[in-house]
Amino acid sequence: MDDPPYVVPQGIAAACDEMGGGPSFPDVSGPHAIAISCQGAWAVTLGYPDGSFRPAAPVTRGQMASFLIRVLSAAGLEVPTSAPDAFDDDEGTAHEQAINQAAALGVVDGVGDRRYDPGAPVTRAQAAAMLVGAYESTTGQELPSGATAFADIAASTHREAIEAAFHAGLVQGTAPTLYSPRPAVTRAQMASLVMRFAAALVLNGHGALPSTESGSPDIGR
Repeated sequence: MDDPPYVVPQGIAAACDEMGGGPSFPDVSGPHAIAISCQGAWAVTLGYPDGSFRPAAPVTRGQMASFLIRVLSAAGLEVPTSAPDAFDDDEGTAHEQAINQAAALGVVDGVGDRRYDPGAPVTRAQAAAMLVGAYESTTGQELPSGATAFADIAASTHREAIEAAFHAGLVQGTAPTLYSPRPAVTRAQMASLVMRFAAALVLNGHGALPSTESGSPDIGR
């Protein structure tokens, strides 16, 4: 049996080294700590009112749409300032505008009957598809899928996106031959995902580091 392909994960240095320190959180440590601080400097999310980040909490589909739109906007890529109302079940939520913008870009899909299910957790498979959709729709550059050795994605509707995200260094497996497409993405994992995404934009000449002179907007969680 051939060895599984190995792809070096996209580093976050291009997106983070020149940004200085972002906010610190008392409940953050471990391998995602630098990415969590960096995503705060990019104003992706500043955490919760009590000062915590809650790294183990799952990311919702609504939150993920907002996080990606904020990264794209901060990097200077064009996102629609207004977009058609795409779904009925996100009316009045904090993430409605971002969901509509992401839908207009082709970054997110609904779950049927004009529903987005904004409060549901984002799975690892869905996150890969959103990252690939965000990259391709705003840069005009297609990410080649390529084969992986992940034995658990054959039946996934997001198989090609997972493969493309893997070969671009945006996602990693949970074991040499496993991706684990169904578990939810945690907030700590989200930080690493979006900062790898931001670094890929910068390194490939599609985006720039955001200005830190204007301060952090009220961006919510």
